[in-house]
Amino acid sequence: MIFPKPPLRITKVIGLALILALLHPGSSSADIIITEFMASNNSVIDDEDGESSDWIEIYNTGPALVNLDGFYLTDDPADLTKWRIPNVTIAVEDFVIVFASAKDRDDPESELHTNFRLSARGDYIALIDRDGTSVLSEFGPDFPEQFEDVSYGLEQTGNTTNITFLQSGADCRRVVPTGSLGLAWTAQGFDDASWPAATTGIGYENSSGYETLFGTNGDVGAQMSGINTSAYIRIPFDVADPTGLIGLTLDMKYDDGFIAYLNGVRIASSNGPQSADWNTGASGSNDDSAALLFEGFDIIAHAGSLQTGSNLLAVHGLNVSTTSSDFLIVPQIRAVRISDPSVGGPGYLDSATPGSFNGSTFSGFVSDTVFSVDRGFYDDPFQVEITTSTPDATIRWTTDGSDPTASRGTVYTGPIDISQTTVLRAAAFKTDLVPTNIDTQTYLFLDDVIKQSPNGQVPSGWPRSGVNGQELNYGMDPEIVGGRHSEQEVIDSPEGDPDDFDGHSAGKSF
Repeated sequence: MIFPKPPLRITKVIGLALILALLHPGSSSADIIITEFMASNNSVIDDEDGESSDWIEIYNTGPALVNLDGFYLTDDPADLTKWRIPNVTIAVEDFVIVFASAKDRDDPESELHTNFRLSARGDYIALIDRDGTSVLSEFGPDFPEQFEDVSYGLEQTGNTTNITFLQSGADCRRVVPTGSLGLAWTAQGFDDASWPAATTGIGYENSSGYETLFGTNGDVGAQMSGINTSAYIRIPFDVADPTGLIGLTLDMKYDDGFIAYLNGVRIASSNGPQSADWNTGASGSNDDSAALLFEGFDIIAHAGSLQTGSNLLAVHGLNVSTTSSDFLIVPQIRAVRISDPSVGGPGYLDSATPGSFNGSTFSGFVSDTVFSVDRGFYDDPFQVEITTSTPDATIRWTTDGSDPTASRGTVYTGPIDISQTTVLRAAAFKTDLVPTNIDTQTYLFLDDVIKQSPNGQVPSGWPRSGVNGQELNYGMDPEIVGGRHSEQEVIDSPEGDPDDFDGHSAGKSF
């Protein structure tokens, strides 16, 4: 999902702090390091031009403020002074983000941009001391291949504390809008004094189910049911210290959709369009049973939007239709703070955390699975081989529609015999590596498809009920096979009219 990203919390200490930094420039090699970078940024953060530039994160390990004036960043080991860092200062255990955009901007009061870009195919990055020769921190001689929206850097561990920034039942202002407000209502400075005061959750229930979840004055049924699909909710909350976070999660109970903003910055959504107005509806529904449970949305990449002191969560609640019998929005925000952080080894990071502490790392990805035979229509039995180029990876496969996992499915040991209509799913796994996605190949044998389950009975080897929420309906539609067309006509022209297979046979999906 792509949406405007937050301004980063880039520490530039001035006044007395800057004087102290100049007196103690902190040029020792232990003070500052590159802790994270992204060489294929698509949707994590945007720069001031609204572009998804690559970026480099510099971290001050302490014990003192560090003025970076005269240090260098480079992507070329033969040119260590390629881009000079201007007069900016990092507080202890804080960060500076530099965009690797080739825009070459060095105004210390604005975003910083190097005069080079990073290559996702593998490159070199180094932080160089003021002498122009001493390498303080580097990833090289060639860092490994990088992947879209996956950052690479150093693991940072330490003591962690769980924090709740915003609880359900919080004070809020809510309104069912009757005209466009643009996005002004999502910012802290918006005047909401005319909106009814309430406590979360907000919603309505025309039958039964959600009524116990509504806060004081949280029932908006009279204003919303049968009238509008949108509700606006503004929830102020305080954060004493927004630094040192390695986790930030927005928890939502919602029916049917929402778009959430933190201090005016869009941070998460579900069933919400990219552009929404005062009467926008949800793009899909969220089942009542699912809406009763908190669903977590990782927003650590937006930690830079948190402010010391007052903050605002604005939620655009979305219902699927004005005739819906119910509606619900219940938010909360949780965080994980790290203290006494220590820096570990390099690797890909579980979550990109520009301007915040990193979490754990992993060493790479399992290469995708490859099937020797592609999906399609077949008359004769054959064998399928499944391979991955990752040495010592374990491949697991299923034919019952279930997801193969590290502990579920048959371990692949050799070619698989295919002699009837089969949905073959596979994934590959290896310790300390991210597994592949699940690949699926469907092999159709029309002779058995045309005759399968004439009375809707479950075919041998097929599941009796859905394992991933599917609705199973075996057998061909008798109005088509033997009705509109003979069996042989259907077999002879399987691609002539896809609707001819509209009996929802389990063997139809490709």
